[in-house]
Amino acid sequence: MDLVRLGLERGRNAAEAKRVITDLLGRFGQGGSASADTDRRYHNGFLIADPREAWAVETFGSHWGARRGAGAAAISNLYSIEANWDEASAGADEFLHERGWAAEPAGQRVNFRRAAGSSELFDMTPGSEDGKDDHPLTIGRTFSDPSLNYHVT
Repeated sequence: MDLVRLGLERGRNAAEAKRVITDLLGRFGQGGSASADTDRRYHNGFLIADPREAWAVETFGSHWGARRGAGAAAISNLYSIEANWDEASAGADEFLHERGWAAEPAGQRVNFRRAAGSSELFDMTPGSEDGKDDHPLTIGRTFSDPSLNYHVT
């Protein structure tokens, strides 16, 4: 949320706000925990718009991909930017390849949604057993944390 506030404060239009958000993301990474009681982290997505243009920005770690808006757009807890991105952070494709998330050969345009898993949500909780620091939640399944009385389907 701090990135959004800074983008709105410092940018005069959608393109400038996107630049502020992505520059800060690249320099400092994502914010702290999304929970007051536990260390729960996740990637963010942003819709940034002004009367003349709009951008969808989806993040992974300190990297990002952005697609210029054309008509209506929406983002949710799933990645929506595929290989149709207009801009990406320097090294985004290398980051995805190094982790084995990108299916495309090196040098080919990376499909961010496929790399993230088209039916999974990312929870960047440190210490995940798979070594990626994420826990995917498959659509249609329920994640429960009994200690917090927290259930997501």
